[in-house]
Amino acid sequence: MTIHVPELIRSEVLGENDYGKSLVERTYRHPITGKERGYGVFNWRDGKVFPSMVLPITKEGNIVAIRQFREGAGKIILELPGGNPEGVQTPEDVARAELLQETGYVADEMISLSPSRPIFTEPANFTVAFHPFLALGCRKVARQTLDENEDIEVHVITLEKWIEECRTGEADCMEGMSITFLALPWITQLGLPL
Repeated sequence: MTIHVPELIRSEVLGENDYGKSLVERTYRHPITGKERGYGVFNWRDGKVFPSMVLPITKEGNIVAIRQFREGAGKIILELPGGNPEGVQTPEDVARAELLQETGYVADEMISLSPSRPIFTEPANFTVAFHPFLALGCRKVARQTLDENEDIEVHVITLEKWIEECRTGEADCMEGMSITFLALPWITQLGLPL
């Protein structure tokens, strides 16, 4: 079976905010039928810059998660630290900076869990993918240095509890679940209890 890639024939920004996020209508033409169809997608910085997220594991084998209010969900979400690049930061630089800023922790080792490309969690509606990282040997070295619009609570839990919360939906952020799944080979190799 051959999958046909539609041709993008039009892209129109319908709305934009101060953070570089926009709602875009993309119109595609099917290569076989010639029919045109419009799709609404959410974009960030023209879909060219991707955030980083990190699964931080302390030397004791605990997970450093965070809780914060998320506007899209309309509730407080248990998730992993992460954020967007500023300037010319590498994905690893972003992961390290966001870990420190949001939690006050630093890592001895940072492992890219998808070194060849960022991964998508919702490719039907979002142009944004993210760079997943595993941070090992994490230790607290400072206080949080949050942006003025951030209100984040650090939540340190056992790896076993984190995985259970991913399974039951208490940790209800798809990126966090994806990173956890990608990190399982390293977690198993380290002999950490699941």
